[in-house]
Amino acid sequence: MKFVLEEDFHSVAVVGEIDSFKRHGSGHLYFELKDEEEGTGGRTKAKISAVMYRRHAPMLRFEPADGLKVLAEGEISVYPPQGKYQLVVRRMTPFGIGEQELRLRRLKEKLLKEGLFDEERKKPLPFLPKGVGVATSESGAAVRDIVSILRARNPKANVYLRPTLVQGASAPADIAAAVRELDAHPGVEVIIVGRGGGSYEDLMAFNEEAVARAVAEARKPVVSAVGHRIDTTICDLAADRAAATPTHAAQMVMPDVRELEAALASLSERLAGAAASRIARARSRLDALGRALRAAGPLQRLRTWQQRVDELAVRLNLAAGRRLQATRDMLDARGEKLKALSPLAVLERGYAIVRKEGAVVRDAASLEKGDEVEVSLARGGFTAAVESVNPAGRAGEGKNG
Repeated sequence: MKFVLEEDFHSVAVVGEIDSFKRHGSGHLYFELKDEEEGTGGRTKAKISAVMYRRHAPMLRFEPADGLKVLAEGEISVYPPQGKYQLVVRRMTPFGIGEQELRLRRLKEKLLKEGLFDEERKKPLPFLPKGVGVATSESGAAVRDIVSILRARNPKANVYLRPTLVQGASAPADIAAAVRELDAHPGVEVIIVGRGGGSYEDLMAFNEEAVARAVAEARKPVVSAVGHRIDTTICDLAADRAAATPTHAAQMVMPDVRELEAALASLSERLAGAAASRIARARSRLDALGRALRAAGPLQRLRTWQQRVDELAVRLNLAAGRRLQATRDMLDARGEKLKALSPLAVLERGYAIVRKEGAVVRDAASLEKGDEVEVSLARGGFTAAVESVNPAGRAGEGKNG
């Protein structure tokens, strides 16, 4: 087969869209050429692997990228151990605009005319949100990065995850639904929607009209976090803010509480130092004035100035004390609010967390008589055995087996 193909197809020309493009460190270019089936919204009809070796790559007069339609000229080569064939490209030129790229351009123009990307529509991010909604895959690296950054910067903030598909035909509708659900959640103040890196086709779910409209219509601010992207997605354009990566998105929506506390402490020190400096300058001026008055002889004027300076010192000390107390009260109030949101506060009121085999039990129907469960209290915990289960009624009225 290798002999037949390479002899009969030693010079071929193929028109197709570039997909999965990679520039290897060796200088070789690896990609696929695909042909989309008309009227299917971008479904791939045929695909062939291709390579352009580094001796031919410098002759390119354009930058290859996913979605570009090209005319590739070269020869068919067969890899015998796997029985696979590929196109070895010697020359490649742009061939109009790829169908997928053309569809995206038309959609961008349509939404741009409607004003979905206007800066006037962009909503500001809340300063210190108590709840952050996250719409992404529950199994990807993106959700781990987002949650770890949010917890590190503000351990008492609530994170509401709405797992969603991030690629495939069903992903756009699921992403749009996730944004709307988080927007309606009373505890969510800002929303992060996105995924980690991927190929051009992997990110296409975030270039759909349904996603753009859901993001633009949200009442709460939305941060697009389509990670490690090469091109700006439509979701990025419709969102209130666009982050380069999921990690950047988490840093964008949540300031570091430790940095805020350090800044407040620094401000308090500067305020106290400024008050002390002002008092010192006033006393120094008084001393100079006193020397001048003593030289002139009017002792009564000196006493009057001394009294005024003493009163000024008292007022400055009182003002500085009130300002410092107000700062402490503000920090205490925010600390109490954050504390009230902690799950430990719920345990302090007499509630408990029940786990079975390490998973939190939310439904009594998931238990059976004889199951062993771990019960966590505000202080300590214990292990218990289930004697009866009541999925719908009060304790003690359940099933026994």
